[in-house]
Amino acid sequence: VPVRDELVRFAAHYVAFKQWIWLYWLARRMLVQDLAAAVGPHEDHAEHLEPEAEPPDFFLIQPERPAELPLDHRRLWFGALAALVEPFCPDGSDAPHREHAAQLVRIMSEEPPDLDRIALDVQQEIPACNAALRVARAACMFARLDALHGEVIATTEAGFAGSCTAMIDARVRDAVLRASPRALFARYAPSLF
Repeated sequence: VPVRDELVRFAAHYVAFKQWIWLYWLARRMLVQDLAAAVGPHEDHAEHLEPEAEPPDFFLIQPERPAELPLDHRRLWFGALAALVEPFCPDGSDAPHREHAAQLVRIMSEEPPDLDRIALDVQQEIPACNAALRVARAACMFARLDALHGEVIATTEAGFAGSCTAMIDARVRDAVLRASPRALFARYAPSLF
């Protein structure tokens, strides 16, 4: 394989991964805003709502009052951002990144299949919460995004090295983020984590 092709392959996966980290940061941020709207603001939310983007050479962009955005509008919002993921590697190995972005859109815009079950768990953890469905939805969405994050890392590693044999567990998934809200959501829905 010519050096140029390898360089383009690396660049394609690098750019797509940075775009993923940005989209994933925006999605996590919105889910923490959903959580804050349901249970009230808490100091544990602060590090997840920092305005400095992840990655730092990207930027914060969000709709006005994101926690009030209906799911169908979230589909449009994240769909427009996900459309920026454009595969350009000659061998097509970066094409899965576009599908990962589309999966993020679906996760952020559809009710999770296990919502009712997790809402019961949330109600057990915080009986006084009258917004258990909303908390459960945010936790379920984060859990699904977290699993997808592992797939994105594996796709990127395969793009860089040709294959990915490493275990992409929660520790690895969290290590590439500035701040993971895993513990925050696990507090309300421990069965997901």
